[in-house]
Amino acid sequence: MLAGCTPAALMGAAVVVTSELAAAEAGSGHGSAQRPPEMTPDRKVNEVDCSKPIDFSLGNIRCK
Repeated sequence: MLAGCTPAALMGAAVVVTSELAAAEAGSGHGSAQRPPEMTPDRKVNEVDCSKPIDFSLGNIRCK
């Protein structure tokens, strides 16, 4: 999987992973333990068949 990667690319990947781990420990970024706010009842959610390719331009989606 890492065949052909340059040392610089591997170092860049290590920096990204380290940054994400630090953010998770600090409680910010993608690793945050905070829950998102509740959705408003009138928010439109498109139900799609997720066993097929998903059209992400639909906005808020829910698998059915």
